[in-house]
Amino acid sequence: MTDSPIVISVDGRHGSDLSSSRPSRQDCSRALVRTGHHRDRDGQDGIDAAPPVNGGPGGLLVVELSESEQLESHLHAAVVRSDSWQQPVPAVDIPHYQDLLLSSAGGEGEDGLTGGDGQSGLPGIKGVAASRETDATDGTDGGNGGRSRMESLGKEVQEVREEMVMSGSNLWVTNTICQLELSPNKLDAVQECPWKLRLVSFDIEDENGDGIFEPGEHVIVRRIRISNIGGMPSPLKRIQLHVRPSKHFVPDHAVQLSIPPSIAPDTTITFEGVLRARINTPTDVSHAGKRFRKPGVRLSIAATLPWLNRTLPDFDFERSFDIQFPCAFSNTDNLASVHPGSCSSLTFAVMNFGNHAIGSEAKQSREIQIQLTVPAEHGTLSDDRTQILDEVILDMPVIGPKASESLSQALTFLPEVQAPLRLHVTLALYIADPSYGAADDASDRASDQGLILVHTIQLLLQISELYRYRAASEVLMVVNSKTPPERIVALRELIRRDLGMIADFWDVDLNGGLHINKDGRTENVLSMYDGKTVLLLGENFQFFTAKSRTIVEMCDSRAVRRSIAAGTSYLALGLAGEKACKTFFQRAVFDVPCPVADVGSDIPDSARFPNANVLAHALVQQKQNQNISTTMFMLPIRRRWYHVLGPSAKRQAESTSRRLRRRLPQSRCLVTTTQSTSQNSMEGGESAKTDHGQVLVLLGADRSAPLRATEKTRDRDNKLSAFEKYMIISSLTSKRRAHLIWSDATPVGGDFPFVTDAAICSLAADCVVDITIYAYSAFRMGSVDMPPATSPNFDRYCYVLKRTVQYLFHEQAECRKERGEGRYQYAGRCEANSVIEMNGNSL
Repeated sequence: MTDSPIVISVDGRHGSDLSSSRPSRQDCSRALVRTGHHRDRDGQDGIDAAPPVNGGPGGLLVVELSESEQLESHLHAAVVRSDSWQQPVPAVDIPHYQDLLLSSAGGEGEDGLTGGDGQSGLPGIKGVAASRETDATDGTDGGNGGRSRMESLGKEVQEVREEMVMSGSNLWVTNTICQLELSPNKLDAVQECPWKLRLVSFDIEDENGDGIFEPGEHVIVRRIRISNIGGMPSPLKRIQLHVRPSKHFVPDHAVQLSIPPSIAPDTTITFEGVLRARINTPTDVSHAGKRFRKPGVRLSIAATLPWLNRTLPDFDFERSFDIQFPCAFSNTDNLASVHPGSCSSLTFAVMNFGNHAIGSEAKQSREIQIQLTVPAEHGTLSDDRTQILDEVILDMPVIGPKASESLSQALTFLPEVQAPLRLHVTLALYIADPSYGAADDASDRASDQGLILVHTIQLLLQISELYRYRAASEVLMVVNSKTPPERIVALRELIRRDLGMIADFWDVDLNGGLHINKDGRTENVLSMYDGKTVLLLGENFQFFTAKSRTIVEMCDSRAVRRSIAAGTSYLALGLAGEKACKTFFQRAVFDVPCPVADVGSDIPDSARFPNANVLAHALVQQKQNQNISTTMFMLPIRRRWYHVLGPSAKRQAESTSRRLRRRLPQSRCLVTTTQSTSQNSMEGGESAKTDHGQVLVLLGADRSAPLRATEKTRDRDNKLSAFEKYMIISSLTSKRRAHLIWSDATPVGGDFPFVTDAAICSLAADCVVDITIYAYSAFRMGSVDMPPATSPNFDRYCYVLKRTVQYLFHEQAECRKERGEGRYQYAGRCEANSVIEMNGNSL
């Protein structure tokens, strides 16, 4: 419940009070009755009442408002001048919880009087109506007094004060606060809009003038423009200006600034003076790799009436700026992969973003230091005094404005470091605090207390094994600088411990690609592992200055397809579904496409055959010898005399495709024709032979080409999942998997280890593919007996049932057969759709 307001009133008198004070108005009701007159037959009307008295007008009231000197948090209202029928209270103190009501309303008019009764008429003659008594008319209402102006001046003390200062009444400035005049005669002359200040603009500058607003220095506000859009001059008293506080900076209250007094209406002024705010020092500068920068920080100022403790509206103008340090690291350059015992150079630059030169030798000296740190157990750094340290501090003499300076540092890796290993070299950039930089004493500027951390980066280096070719190795692991060391170790343990094999390691970043200098000539490293397994690890990496890529984008498709024909198996770990991997597989299966019209002239004579049978026979021999150097072949189109109207070129191409598919069921072949390019002509009196075109055959990789890929693993520990282990085992050559199954080191019985089970399962799936393709080959003639290894027909079975033969006729299997062990079991007579049994496991 709110308290009733304090009222200062100069209201007019009511009409009833005015009428009661007049003697002529007393007992006037008796005069309204007619007496002493001769009554006639007709009655007479009553006498009308006297008109009512209007209420008195409101008076003049001039009130002066100021802060109370006796009571705290009270507003003092003093009546300076008044003109009314009653004297108002001369002064009053208003507490903050009460309202002030100034009233200058006119008095209420007098109520209307009742008219006199009419005189009754005498009895009339029969048949003639007597006159009726006339009712008295009601009196008119009393008139209102003068118009009232401004009934309430606020809700609470702050709003009361603001209404007093900002109201639309007749307001003028005095040496105290203000005076307010309420008068019925001056209502039309009251100003409808008081003074009103608006912030137009202001400028901001950094403290040291380099154009960088950095943590620790002050933002300076200058050249403030303010406009008076009201209808009266601004107050004579000073209106304080200050910077609004923010989480990014703190206003400097030691510097005060006020708006000039009495700004005329419709006037804009620009005044000098400064406001300052200190930018806070951030706490998240130490995040490695990220340059500290806070873009779009907004700064605004506010105007406060100190006598009312209120802020003015229309001060919404803002300036935005970026908080950052004047320098940062840029253009870092280092080798992504190194090997133990090597020495590498780290190159980096420090960029100056400001308009002033910085550094210990600059005109405005401001020290810059770079700290390099390397783990002592992995490497060492050398300083100018050739001392071997794990931490080096470099001093930057001078960096010009908007320029950069480069530095380099030698880094030596210890030879006893166990690869693979990921190494972090930390670079930290320090600069003198702006306040220390402005000091006159050089010793104060160089003190450690004046250095603050502005940027930190970590250079990532991969320590990989130096490549060493071993003839006994059966697996080549192709890694890069982004391959997690834990994943490399897991693969190495699987290959060495579980599979009992030797693996070579090739880091494309360390070796600069996939080529190796062998006996004075450059050779693709993949060609050195024919008939073995190549594991391609699929992490994205940046190859020197090139864009990010995967390892399959660096493989030569021709070299890969040649090695596939030689029996090499490829497994891309973590690349399934990638567009680059799909393109790699397509190009590894077939040569890069080219226009048919450009092919004919490039085919050598050794790749031109008279018909499809001769071509199929030659390809079978080459595949058995694993010596296929040519993939494009040409056959002539021979038009028969009875094919006058028939499309012999198309029919011959279809016939060639069917013959190759039946004779070479494992091969992929693309068959097409070229248009007839020669025509009848007469040269030397003889007719040239007609060329009807050619049939072109593009030979691709076998249908059972060992090209596999797995999806990316989501294991944060970079461990190998069971599926990845299975895929790695299935990517081994069929001969090696048969050895894992038949080896004496493999336990015999129903409880097979994971490696043996994976080898049996994967090899069984491959045998099913061989048998399925064999069922539709030209060699199938009903039931087929598996001939012994000494049979002349054994070679063709080795071609179409290559993996099945490698399993059944493995040397360890023959030894077990001679020993009569039950693990060697197979059906000697195989139908096209028959099932080969291996120790009870169906293929």
